[in-house]
Amino acid sequence: MTQKIQKTYSESDSCKSSFDWSKTPGSSRYGSTLGPASVEMKRSITLLVLALVTMLALAVGLAMIWLFPHKDSSTSPVSVPIGSDSSRDYLLIRHFQVNRNALLLSRIDHEHFCVIGKGAMYRYSIADESKESWTFPRELAELEPTAVCYIDFPETNNLFFKAFVIAFGNSVYCVRPEQKQLTVNKLPLDIPPESKILSIAWGENNLFLADYAKAQVHKYNITDLKKRNVLGATSDANGFPGFHLSKTPCFGLTYSRKDDILYAANSAMFRVEAFNPESGLWLKEASWGEGPWQAEGLGFTGCCNPVGLDMLNTGQIVTTEKGKDPLVRVFNSNGSLVCQVNALGETPPMDGKSWLRIAVLNDSKLVLLSPRGTVYVYERVFNPDHAVPQPTSDKVPQSEPAVSVVSQDQEAPKDARAALAPAFKPSQVSKPTPASSPAASVSGTGKEIHPPQAPSAAKTKSADPPANPPASPSAGALPKEKK
Repeated sequence: MTQKIQKTYSESDSCKSSFDWSKTPGSSRYGSTLGPASVEMKRSITLLVLALVTMLALAVGLAMIWLFPHKDSSTSPVSVPIGSDSSRDYLLIRHFQVNRNALLLSRIDHEHFCVIGKGAMYRYSIADESKESWTFPRELAELEPTAVCYIDFPETNNLFFKAFVIAFGNSVYCVRPEQKQLTVNKLPLDIPPESKILSIAWGENNLFLADYAKAQVHKYNITDLKKRNVLGATSDANGFPGFHLSKTPCFGLTYSRKDDILYAANSAMFRVEAFNPESGLWLKEASWGEGPWQAEGLGFTGCCNPVGLDMLNTGQIVTTEKGKDPLVRVFNSNGSLVCQVNALGETPPMDGKSWLRIAVLNDSKLVLLSPRGTVYVYERVFNPDHAVPQPTSDKVPQSEPAVSVVSQDQEAPKDARAALAPAFKPSQVSKPTPASSPAASVSGTGKEIHPPQAPSAAKTKSADPPANPPASPSAGALPKEKK
């Protein structure tokens, strides 16, 4: 009996040891079983954990790249030697990386500029690349800045004395950096709630805001902040047909202290429009531009350009154009091309909807900012041997066709383009040469400001170039205008 029991036990033990538990799905050696649903859940949890670990590693890598950008010159977008071309008017003298959150660029003085991003602003020096930073207060930290202008108002007790005017959509603030903090004041301006301010300019006692949503320019008194009038309305007494802007939000604006004229970019019309800053009326004779559909002349390229404007003290206008190879060029006040600033390959290619921000520090230096946060500093050399292409025709249109007004996002009709044709075309392009002494800064000279005067008819006529200008002006002097 005992032998039989021992035999039975040994047989059952051998069966247990020889049984392959791994071939039974969802089974346990101790008798518990897992159903098919439990197995699938276990597999799903494993895959989810692996995905989370992968995402975490990727986030850490991106954070390291963002916080510690690589500054090796081998990865620089500049592919040509700095200052290598002696036939150009502007030479690239320096480029360096700034904050990658940089959205806007503004001039401060001859050696400093300001970069503004979401939540903070930074002051840089072009001499040693040193910087200072300030953080926006909590109510502005999450807002995206859309426009900026530095105002060096001569009166020390004025709100705008050495202050920045920064727009966040339809809200405008006066911001003054003071040591380690910012003094921020919201300006009580009468701005429509649906407005979107994309450019700011100031001149004499006026503050100008370029409203992309309304396709108009709002003018305010800089002393009492009261709204004076609207520039660019279709009810303009001089027959302005209205702004036709690009679908990509852009609306360039700048003020010429030399000529007392406000210039605005009419991007879908490939034009730069001129306005009397006092009366707000359109100055057709001082407006200029032509698109790529015209074979002659030196029109703007791409879909809708220019998108940004700035001003030299000489009265020359700096334009920036969006595109895969964005251009920055300098024009005379009559629309004749002076030079191109950036050479092909010096600035990185873009997606066609981005452009280089510009800030004129003085008549010899300007700064460009790419969307990737790289700053390019150019210096003007005034090369008298640099040949500028010339338009092939100097015909003056005899009549004006009827003008039809379209909305800002529609393509401008051909008849509207013809109506905006300039009243003259320069027969020859003059090459500017450096003045004997540098002019005062664009942002403010510190001198007494006189009330602006509307340009007379005689002054407007004087913008026409002489029939036979000298082929090469003498070096060291600017070309004289016809009185």
